[in-house]
Amino acid sequence: MKKNHLLYFWIIAFAIAACKPQHDEIVIHNDSVYFDAMRKSRAATNQYFMSASGPVSDSLKADFEGVNYFPVDTNFKVIADFEKVNSTEVFEFSTTGKIADKYKHIGDLRFTLQGVACKLAVYENQNLKAEGEVIYFVPFFDLTNSKETYGGGRYLDFKAINTKKVIIDFNEAYQPYCYYNHAYSCPIPPLSNKLQVAVMAGERM
Repeated sequence: MKKNHLLYFWIIAFAIAACKPQHDEIVIHNDSVYFDAMRKSRAATNQYFMSASGPVSDSLKADFEGVNYFPVDTNFKVIADFEKVNSTEVFEFSTTGKIADKYKHIGDLRFTLQGVACKLAVYENQNLKAEGEVIYFVPFFDLTNSKETYGGGRYLDFKAINTKKVIIDFNEAYQPYCYYNHAYSCPIPPLSNKLQVAVMAGERM
């Protein structure tokens, strides 16, 4: 009887351990809280863009009615594998202007989107890091550029990447400020970060 109780105990313990989330396990939540947060984020962005301190050029402000977005689509919210890269090289992207921040390649994101295997390099902004702010920057092209979205590509930002699994939400993809104002100097994504997918999510023209 004691042996049976002990066996039962280990079966239950194993089942509980198997059900516990692992350290790098993450879950995508597409509930009402998420959609409400997206609505508030977009409203805040529009409020800023339409303010006097926003990035929109004076020549466009009179007719500017707000940032255009694709409808929020959770099919463009995916889990990616993050592969760290140990690189010491610091470089500058080609830009639309004369000002360029310095970046370091810190890893790659691998994922599947719309049935297509994809990879995007992640870069750490060294200028912001020197000021005490960490931003992981993912500039990218996709098949919507120059059609539904800005021809110079779009961006994603991450405040932190400290696990092997990362949620990429392309509903948060944004167009560089130089789309709204040519006075800005914006990084041009590398061709290696071009997705062979039409990312119909995030900011659009």
